[in-house]
Amino acid sequence: MPLNKITMEVLQKFYTDLKQNGRLTRRDIYGLGVSDRLVEGCHLRIRSALAEAVEERLIHRNPAEECKLPQSARREKQVLTREELQRFLTQVQEEGYYEMVLLELATGLRRSEILALKWSDLNPKTGELRVEWQVYRTGGKLIVAPPKTKTSARSLLIPKALLDILVEMRSRAASEWMFPSPVKPSEPFRPYKGLRRRAGTGCITRVSENCYEGKYTPRLPNGTRLIKSVYAPTYAECEAKLAALIAEVKPEVDKLKREMREGMGTSKTVTL
Repeated sequence: MPLNKITMEVLQKFYTDLKQNGRLTRRDIYGLGVSDRLVEGCHLRIRSALAEAVEERLIHRNPAEECKLPQSARREKQVLTREELQRFLTQVQEEGYYEMVLLELATGLRRSEILALKWSDLNPKTGELRVEWQVYRTGGKLIVAPPKTKTSARSLLIPKALLDILVEMRSRAASEWMFPSPVKPSEPFRPYKGLRRRAGTGCITRVSENCYEGKYTPRLPNGTRLIKSVYAPTYAECEAKLAALIAEVKPEVDKLKREMREGMGTSKTVTL
């Protein structure tokens, strides 16, 4: 299309079509449209290219400047009910993370900020808590450093009920860190990403707005992995499909492992 024929209306229609029907492959899994991020990326590239055309006086104005990207449907926030929250706190108390989770719920602090807290940051008389550090992993090492911005360093007052819990916790603490590593008390608790699942239950990843992928990847005796996947529009459905997949595949995997160990299946290909 010639540059002088590209109008705001043309671009607006292109973005809408892209959002609703722009996916070219794997439509059966991910749907017909593309993500908001991809639409925004296309818009930025087009706007940049047309801006150069304006600078070179190939066109008089940039029609992309006036475009509005298609509005995405806002996802409703999911909030735990009082009963769900109580069950959650009961579970984390059994696992030893009660005070950590309670502090996060009461203050809204980031995980990296909570794990960097020391007892010296808390004033047990006033309830003032100084947030001046954060902890993160890089290159396999644990790093404690100041926040990226000055405004992130701040002080806040914690509720009296929570303060009493922390003061009692401090009376039996043996580390300078508020939440030390259970392995090395001289270091802060080591953060990890994502949810930990029991071995043999697979994993679930959100791949788009309306698609979750469940994977089951058992390791075989020869060092390779068998990869099986399921897809569903919601987390709950994906969890159910993944459980059914594992129940179906696991007996065949166990049989294949026995054959490999006995030297019967190492030279043939088995399809599950």
